[in-house]
Amino acid sequence: MANKWTGERIRELRERLGLTQGEMAERLGYAHYTGVLRLEKEDREPTGPVQKLLDMLEEEAKRR
Repeated sequence: MANKWTGERIRELRERLGLTQGEMAERLGYAHYTGVLRLEKEDREPTGPVQKLLDMLEEEAKRR
């Protein structure tokens, strides 16, 4: 299955949740905001665990 998490979708999710890149990095387990920056710029693809966390954050955003 192809990765559904594009850089644009990750940025849109982060903005819907009202998070900075640093705050999103904490939620995804990255030590620094650059992890999210690289995901949003598509310099890095989210791994399986990060994809699951993104799915969970997406569910959180739907409940708001």
